[in-house]
Amino acid sequence: MSLDYDLSIIQDDAADAARTALEKIRNRRNEINESKKNAEFISKQNREREFILEFDESQMDTKIKCDALFYEYITTKMGSTDDISNEVTEAITEMIKAQVEFYKVLNIAPILNHINERELVNNSDDENATIVENVVTNYMRNNLYKLTTEQRKEKYESKVVPMAESLVRDFSANHDNAVDLAYKTVVVEGLLKHIHNSIYVNLYYNDCLESEQYTEFFNVDKLKRSYEVYEEAVHNLAVLLAVSF
Repeated sequence: MSLDYDLSIIQDDAADAARTALEKIRNRRNEINESKKNAEFISKQNREREFILEFDESQMDTKIKCDALFYEYITTKMGSTDDISNEVTEAITEMIKAQVEFYKVLNIAPILNHINERELVNNSDDENATIVENVVTNYMRNNLYKLTTEQRKEKYESKVVPMAESLVRDFSANHDNAVDLAYKTVVVEGLLKHIHNSIYVNLYYNDCLESEQYTEFFNVDKLKRSYEVYEEAVHNLAVLLAVSF
């Protein structure tokens, strides 16, 4: 029911009480809407203040070293041939190059939260290996293995269907195999971005695209292109890694 109609038509005492109640409801609704706007603004400001630092070469180097532990774990699970291993190594290298370039253009420092610099230096190899295994297995379980068919469909169908159709069309893949590989590719893409902690980066990226000040003074086309190259590199690696899961 709309609360925006003209209340002046109500004349009697009972109606006056109703009018007062409706006015209170309307005022409360406006207060809630204003609170939501303030919360969104504060959230954005906190995100920029707490998470967003300017690009730092040394922190990026540390992040790459931390992430390398994840890549090593994933590739050792593949049991692949030397040729495929070389292909994967090249794909990882291209992804890292694209990632660094995107972070530079966006001018943002990476987030260290799966393994930080102190853990990288002070932990034993076994301790860091346990952290890596837990991050990877928990992500794959929560985003693939424990989902029902209906849950997978709801979560991934929009990305899986075109990818599976492409595999069938371009490589004459079996339909069931194509769907399975497409599901896993989409999930592994998410895993790689989870390793990179890119949720904060993506939020900031979107904030920049929506900012009139940013678009006025910075090269938006260059930023978008660097992001597209990064996304493509993540996808190319994910396709290669998906066959191991």
